[in-house]
Amino acid sequence: MVAGSIPRPVAHARVRRVVPGSAGLRESRPAALGAALAAAIFALSLVLGAVFGWNDEGFGLRFWLGFRGWFEALQAATIGYLAAGLVISVRSAARDAAALRPLLDEGLPECRAALEGLRRFGTVGLRVADAIGVVVGVTVNALPANWPDGFPGWTHPFFLWTLFRTVLLTVLLARLAWIEMVLAHRFSRLGHFVARPDLLDRRSLGVFGRRGLRGVLLWMGLSALFALMFLAPFGHGAVALALAVTAAVSGPALLGPALGVHHRLEEARDAELARTRERIAARLQGRSAPADPERLDLGELLAWEARVERAGTWPFDASIRVRFALYVALGLGSWLGAALVERALGAALG
Repeated sequence: MVAGSIPRPVAHARVRRVVPGSAGLRESRPAALGAALAAAIFALSLVLGAVFGWNDEGFGLRFWLGFRGWFEALQAATIGYLAAGLVISVRSAARDAAALRPLLDEGLPECRAALEGLRRFGTVGLRVADAIGVVVGVTVNALPANWPDGFPGWTHPFFLWTLFRTVLLTVLLARLAWIEMVLAHRFSRLGHFVARPDLLDRRSLGVFGRRGLRGVLLWMGLSALFALMFLAPFGHGAVALALAVTAAVSGPALLGPALGVHHRLEEARDAELARTRERIAARLQGRSAPADPERLDLGELLAWEARVERAGTWPFDASIRVRFALYVALGLGSWLGAALVERALGAALG
């Protein structure tokens, strides 16, 4: 995500539009796509380094022990991870929507529109994300802190390479953030159309929790990659900002898709409590309450009221909570590990 301390190209990078339904997304597996892109980026960096001479130490042990080798590999891996993440996000949304269909009131036009919206992200939104990615990439790449050996110049091949690579990374990152945000909002809308939510058994609604959990894992994995960049002798400010952003989105990533069904469960709970309390009041006054087919006695009604009051309104079971904690620990642990390794290297190198 940051440039380097020595000279890198850029062809103006045109990032392919990643939207659901494209042939490329249908046919390629996410892991294979990410690995292929990462390998291509890394191979291109080696070829350009050999051609323009910025890897004059060769590609032996010194190359890999120094930051140049592993940092190039890490940058390529991050780009591949983001590309794979885009595919996973879009594909999993289609699978999650299919799992939700039996629970939704698809007779409502608004519900059908919300389902259809899962396949669209808006050209304007994607273009704005691209523009933000380009601006951030160019700004980060040109920061003086990223060039401790001196800025090589805007037309230097090494600067142009790092510019291309950084802009590609930030554009993919901006697109991923936009698509995840759009999908979270649209799954939240779908939650309002759950036809008959079961207050006491929310397992059927777990797809909303799993959707959010997948987003958390995606961002925490990215956080781990950014944390490794702390080991490079430059760009700490940009990496710290990236880490802060990935940490900040973990909570919204989990809760966002579930907000709509959370409100739907709250409405169902409040309606059931109102009905139960009306029946309790009727019992206390010695009269029959309307809509009271069960004819429960007062003790049973009080027990039912307490149980409904305790019913949760988030579609998160214990396993989702535990996995969320583990994923966040992965992200936080990667920062701490990188900080410790950086300190140890600093002490060893004086």
